[in-house]
Amino acid sequence: MAGFAFHRKFRAESGSILFRQTQDLHLAEAEGQAPFVKISYLAGSLFSGIQVGLMASRHFPLFHRFLGHRCWPYDVCRLAGTRDLRMVFDVGANVGQTTRLLGRFFPGATVHSFEPVSSTFRELQANCGRMKGVRLHQLALGREPGRLTLQLQANSELNSLKFSVAGPPVSASTESVTVATAAGFCSGQGIDRIDLLKIDAQGADLDVLRGAEPLLCASRVPFVVAEVAFAPEDITNQPFEPLHHYLGEQGFRLSGLYELFNYGQRLSLLGFCNALYVHPGALAQRFPDRPGEA
Repeated sequence: MAGFAFHRKFRAESGSILFRQTQDLHLAEAEGQAPFVKISYLAGSLFSGIQVGLMASRHFPLFHRFLGHRCWPYDVCRLAGTRDLRMVFDVGANVGQTTRLLGRFFPGATVHSFEPVSSTFRELQANCGRMKGVRLHQLALGREPGRLTLQLQANSELNSLKFSVAGPPVSASTESVTVATAAGFCSGQGIDRIDLLKIDAQGADLDVLRGAEPLLCASRVPFVVAEVAFAPEDITNQPFEPLHHYLGEQGFRLSGLYELFNYGQRLSLLGFCNALYVHPGALAQRFPDRPGEA
């Protein structure tokens, strides 16, 4: 897996431009060229922060086509024709990188953030516990409810139910976590639809979707964002093809790919990215007054 070190989560808060600059910096460091790239990285960081800040502003227009496919939260607003989403799920919230971004773009929404690991959840509480409209849950979402023992990774962003087993913890590097289904959670909370379902479950994303299947089948979820992998050697992320096939069967269409991570010589290979899916029927039902198709 030479040249395939995944550098993660800079994208979540700051968008694809900063992520690309971060990727270039890591590659330059590996090649001994970091001094020549750091200025570009700093410039990209500044520009990306300004771009996301503008797009998140309620005063920034939702263009019909202009500026599309640069920032997935903005595209959700653009396709819905409004910033007034009501119910947003951040599954695999980690320490709140995307939760903070969602709070900026959808300040009127209730954002449910899910993170099952105790130490990571404490960081999530510290970072997002006082945010208006944000509800934090020390809980994993999966295909079926229960308890699983999670093998903890040195990098908390890589913790995944994909590497979990049944039974109690067996060492200090494992933790027993509670798993619910998205549909079961919604039923218990009196939630009848999810406007935006964002998933970053490190390879277990398809299980999260299967746990939400009653809502998906009932056209109660217009938008899904999931992290997907294209590299066959990537064992930490959700493979693109089975997720794409499953969502297609549920009536979703792929809208765009964001924060692409390329690797290899001359960055010639696509590793992973965020994928935005739209359900046309659910979109029309939830946002009947939106403008025509973008």
